Amino acid sequence: MKKEGIDVIFTKSHTLQNELCHLKPLRGRLERKDVVYMVDCKLCQKSYIGETAQKFSDRAAQHKGCIRNKKRKNVFFMHIKQALGRKHKNKGTEAMFWDGVSYLDSERNWRRRKIKESIYINAYDASLEVKDLMNLEKGCKIDACWNEFNDFIKNEAEKRRSAQAKKLGIQRPTPKQRRRSPRLNNV
Repeated sequence: MKKEGIDVIFTKSHTLQNELCHLKPLRGRLERKDVVYMVDCKLCQKSYIGETAQKFSDRAAQHKGCIRNKKRKNVFFMHIKQALGRKHKNKGTEAMFWDGVSYLDSERNWRRRKIKESIYINAYDASLEVKDLMNLEKGCKIDACWNEFNDFIKNEAEKRRSAQAKKLGIQRPTPKQRRRSPRLNNV
């Protein structure tokens, strides 16, 4: 065929094995990367919104390490210290619902992920009498025009959280139930 000016290119053929068998293992729920996540406190129904490019399990391990090492700059340690006081100081890492994490969004681009985190924080922390979030910071600065969408963003996030909780068999309190919770509203 070369004599005739025709080049032959060999490719991998389509086989049943190639089409049906995808040997890449499924990623576990806590192994997701590039996410904006929400973790709830078991003690008071407050939540924390964060973002990570790492696997969530690795990020959770870092947060747990900060709690065990009593890092005063860590929001989880400070929240648990206020919520539990001195009585149960060894049970700090158990106070957060790590396995029941909700993934609000995913984004590979770091800057866009930070903006999404800020939008979710702003939506949950907007005009509530009782603060639902334990976040110490609002994230990066975002334009006030996003405030118009707070209710929509929060409702969509709650739908995602409910769907994820249903898959896991978890019953989460609604935002209204959180505000009514008598436990530790001042934390």
